Amino acid sequence: MSLRYVAGSMGLDEHGGIRLSFRDTTDFGGFQFHDPAGDNYVAAYTREGLRLHLEFSRKGNIRPYRKALYIHVLDGSLNEGEEIRLVFGDRSQGSRGWRLQTCVEQDFHALVESDPLGTHDYVVLPDRLAFDIVPGPGYRYRLNVPTRVQAGEPVRLRVKCEDLWGNPLRSLDARPAVTCAGVDDGTAGEPLAVAPTHEDGVLTYALEAPAAPGLYHYAIADGEVRGDTSNPMVVLPPGGDAGLRYYWGDYHGQTGETVGTGSVEDYFHFGRHFGFLDGSCHQGNDFQIDGPTWARIV
Repeated sequence: MSLRYVAGSMGLDEHGGIRLSFRDTTDFGGFQFHDPAGDNYVAAYTREGLRLHLEFSRKGNIRPYRKALYIHVLDGSLNEGEEIRLVFGDRSQGSRGWRLQTCVEQDFHALVESDPLGTHDYVVLPDRLAFDIVPGPGYRYRLNVPTRVQAGEPVRLRVKCEDLWGNPLRSLDARPAVTCAGVDDGTAGEPLAVAPTHEDGVLTYALEAPAAPGLYHYAIADGEVRGDTSNPMVVLPPGGDAGLRYYWGDYHGQTGETVGTGSVEDYFHFGRHFGFLDGSCHQGNDFQIDGPTWARIV
């Protein structure tokens, strides 16, 4: 992947340069400039006679764009129309490339800024380095059922498929065979006869809890993609007091409006639809949340 910077009418003075600023919440491989055969090697090219100095700082700009890649111009300057070409994960000398972040993100981007006068007063350019990061191939199924139910009670079994890094796929073509088994006796049940519904990468099976009290789990019976066993489901005798119900939530998370990724709407949709949560909270810092953002949260 490469980026081409073309100097404008002011050129690019000696000790000036460009800066690419990335958001905090990312686990991409840190850039390095000393081992051309190593991972995450970044190279910069320009006209003969100029020297470029590259520097990567994890706190090189203000939040939320604190991860900053600097390209400083030394031993001369760029005239209008002259270029700097950056290659991320330059493979020309043996590097495997640049390891991108492991979580999906729409509009993963970096601000591109220019310091044409060498004063360290950077100006944000209208063009950004931007692209989408999407899930990889299916790696494992995840199964979810209620924690505590009564015998014969209607329950929902939900199944999603994740890639190697835990990102859920947004569409499932396969319909894996699922079984229900008692944990105590260790016997494998027959595959479920109920056909699931599919919405945005999640299969939902409308079932009845087993008639016999006990501890149960659901599992993938076959398929090319492995499947983890569901959480355990406690089945209580019918008609009695079910006691306390279990509800699951996530109390800490942020979004792109503060220092996280994605939108407020995407965040709550993910927790409800893919995390199977009963509730979740937005923990953005108050000094970054304005009135319109707060209205979207509540």
